[in-house]
Parts: sequence; C-alpha cells; structure tokens
Amino acid sequence: MNSKMRFAFPWQLTELPGLRRGLLVAAAVGSGAGCLTSALTGSLLGAAFAAVAAVLVLTTLALDYRRVSTADDEKLQRAADYAETGRRLAIYERETGLLAHWYVTLRAKEECERAVRYRRPMALLLAEIAAGSDPKTMQEQLPQWLRQRFRGVDIIGYLGNGRYVVLMPETDLTPARGAASRLLVGLGGVDIGLSGLPVDGTTFEELYAVAATRLGQPLEQAA
Repeated sequence: MNSKMRFAFPWQLTELPGLRRGLLVAAAVGSGAGCLTSALTGSLLGAAFAAVAAVLVLTTLALDYRRVSTADDEKLQRAADYAETGRRLAIYERETGLLAHWYVTLRAKEECERAVRYRRPMALLLAEIAAGSDPKTMQEQLPQWLRQRFRGVDIIGYLGNGRYVVLMPETDLTPARGAASRLLVGLGGVDIGLSGLPVDGTTFEELYAVAATRLGQPLEQAA
C-alpha cells in the first residue's frame, strides 16, 4: 500500500461522508446551472465566475477524497504490519529468536518428506546445553552462534529445556560432523548428537530419536 495523492472522480464521491458529499454535490450542481444559465443569456462574465466556482468545488472534493484515501491506506498498512508482527510472534520463539517448537517440527516433517521423495541426503544436529555450563550464558550465546554460523537454508529451532535442533537439507553426515566440530571448538559447553537421512531414519521423529541417543558422544560414532 502507498499514500500517493489521488483525484476524486464523480463516481468516487461515495467515499466521502454523507452530509459533506451532499453539500458539495449540491454546490457543484448549482455552479454548473449558473454557468449554463449565464452562457445562455449571454453573460460571459457570469459564466466565467460560475465555471471558477465549479472548479473550486471539484478541487475541494479531490483534496477531501485524497485525505480520506490516504488515511485508509495508512490504516491498511498498519493492519498489515500488525499481521506480520503476529505471524512472527507465532513462528519464532520469543526467548531465543529461533523457530518455535511447533513450527520447526512442521518444517522438519516437510523437509524429510521432500528428501525421501527425491532421494536427497539430510542431516539433523541436536545441541543441548551441557551439564556444568552456565545456562544463562549459553542461552544467550548458543542461539546467536547457530544463527550466524549455519546456512540460510538450514532450519534452526529451539525445542525447550536447553535443547536446539538444526536440520540441514542436502547435507550428509560428513559435512554435518564438520559443522558440529566447529560448534564445539567455537563455543563449547554443549553436547551434540547427529543423525542422517536415510541411514538413521526417514522421518523427523526417527532422526530426532537417534540424535538424542548420541548426545555427548564422540561425533565419529555417527555413521
């Protein structure tokens, strides 16, 4: 939506309030009649004044309609902004800024179905704040690290209870282990479990269950 100025044509007068619309239309009709009468009686000066009056009335209508339409555009834009804010609050987890549990689960199921259908690899990385780490510090650093160091196509979400998930489409376990190693070296204080499609399962539930059993184990144990 934009707030560009627009001219009011006669068929757009319904956009104006009823009383104002009636008064302005009556003035326009009266001015037009005066213009016609003056022209028929030969009074050129009267015709000129009547024409100017009609133009002023129409200009008033145009400016009035512009204000009404601009206000409507602003209301629609605010409504669209509120809708976008509501959508983001529903999709993204407020505490971490990552995808919420329900949404990352939905996206993960869709990606698993796509990978199975087209026989493409996919890796799942499960990260959990390790025992002995400062939970508050890790809750601040880990989401930021995940957002900055993984690809834009990766699906990154927070599952609650200090547990995070990264779904990596078009990725097998070898590059996934590299990403996990960089996380351990760069941040530390986190346990990681890896699983891959199709070797460890073909659904999100299967991949998640396998990765959960590997939390804190050496990354080489991921097949």
